[in-house]
Amino acid sequence: SLYAITDGSNWKEIIKNLHLTLESARQYGFTDQEIERAKGEIYAELHESVETEGSLHSRVIAERLVDHIVDGDVYMSPQQEEQLYSSMLVEITAQDIHKGFNEIWTNPARLISVTGDTNISENANKKIRSYYTTIKDTKIDKPDTVRSVVFPYLKLPMTKTIVRAKKTYPYIDVTRFTFDNGLIFNFKKTDYEPNMVRIAAHFGRGEQDEPVHGMALVADDIVNLSGTKTLSLSELETIVAASSVDLTFRIGRSSSSWSGSALTSDMGLLIQLLRSLLLDPGFEKTAYKKVLQRFEMMHSRLEKDIDGAVLCKVQPFWAGGNPHYGLPARKDMQRLNYDEVLSWVT
Repeated sequence: SLYAITDGSNWKEIIKNLHLTLESARQYGFTDQEIERAKGEIYAELHESVETEGSLHSRVIAERLVDHIVDGDVYMSPQQEEQLYSSMLVEITAQDIHKGFNEIWTNPARLISVTGDTNISENANKKIRSYYTTIKDTKIDKPDTVRSVVFPYLKLPMTKTIVRAKKTYPYIDVTRFTFDNGLIFNFKKTDYEPNMVRIAAHFGRGEQDEPVHGMALVADDIVNLSGTKTLSLSELETIVAASSVDLTFRIGRSSSSWSGSALTSDMGLLIQLLRSLLLDPGFEKTAYKKVLQRFEMMHSRLEKDIDGAVLCKVQPFWAGGNPHYGLPARKDMQRLNYDEVLSWVT
């Protein structure tokens, strides 16, 4: 099955996009780049499971054992899974995937459903059927070739930054390096996550500088959906697909930050990606529209839920209207505009 979530006014566009996506895959299959990206993601997941096995919580192990027993599956260690599935992935080709995909979708019958509070009309079933009939024979163009991506693309600085001061805090086992350019680097070695590295880059004053209530909440999602100025989010995802790298942007109460993690073997890629996101930040207008649409849908849902009253009215009331508590009101979100949010974030 294929599904998408949108507001009620776009149900036709979504049905068309889902249909075109499905038929494009059926007719033209998948490119070698798409297959290699999918394989890379699976390889990375298998390898990460092996490298982090020692830090896996006992409750997680117990839950997996129970699930395997209930389903009648054989429980395997991360090493066994990596050995088994890696050998299988090597032999899978784009032709195999295309053939298998078409076998799944051999049945010409289609169940098209539109659920939610969308008010189509009294003859909703007839309208949906009629619309799908008009688009199901639409000519499908062959997908464009994906451009090759160069990464890292930022040049390294010509001069090295000098460490101005180094200080050790024995009580918490942290070493602080202060550089000439004002950058402060705190380093702590731990033993509870073997083969893993975590990183966080804090800057600015976060929500303290928020000019309009709700702007930080919106900007969080927009930045996370925007990639960089040079590379789109999809291209960045392709770059890190075969790795354990993960980075997330957040605007907190006292600072903004990029935080993430990776296996120690992927630390170089993690730092290169962080540098690109900091020095070449992206802020796409399509992401802005998508985020506002999400919040509009969320407010519509919360207005009919008791939890919505708590988030939107009760918490702000008991906090004396403090914008750091509760969810921004719908009217505040609707007053935001792209240029103002872009100016504040960048």
